[in-house]
Amino acid sequence: MYKEAGLCVDGPNVEYYNKDNCHKGGEYRIGLLKSTNHLQFKTTQRVLNAIFKDGKSGAILTGHDHEGCENFYNLNEENGVWEASKNITSDKFIKEITVRSIMGDFDGNIGIFNGHFNEGSKVWEYDYSVCPFIIQHVWWGAQVTLILSILFHSIAFLF
Repeated sequence: MYKEAGLCVDGPNVEYYNKDNCHKGGEYRIGLLKSTNHLQFKTTQRVLNAIFKDGKSGAILTGHDHEGCENFYNLNEENGVWEASKNITSDKFIKEITVRSIMGDFDGNIGIFNGHFNEGSKVWEYDYSVCPFIIQHVWWGAQVTLILSILFHSIAFLF
């Protein structure tokens, strides 16, 4: 989802192909989108308005900002715009949880998302916890060990 730089570690980044980052034969791509890490502002507004049009708050899990973060999209009732913030400033808000990367350099995180209906306030409440799971390097080490084991076993079987 779109948010201004500073709300998460990874700020908005949009790159287009140009003559310096196009490989030979790919010149037809010049001017086209190469990569982006956030939806554009208008797209984010359309998505939030389409999903949360019933007047109720909610939660969105997105990923991944390398470090992970949590934000709130507060509906500005005057202009109908969802505004990203670290705090709840509106009666209608959406909690966005950007999941921390599972890559090895970021401690192999996964998350646990929990939601429950609060009977007193008649609203859903959401909790999210980051859980260091397994460093990706361990997974790759296990895969390489498995492949070598199969290879050596196959060689031993042949001879």
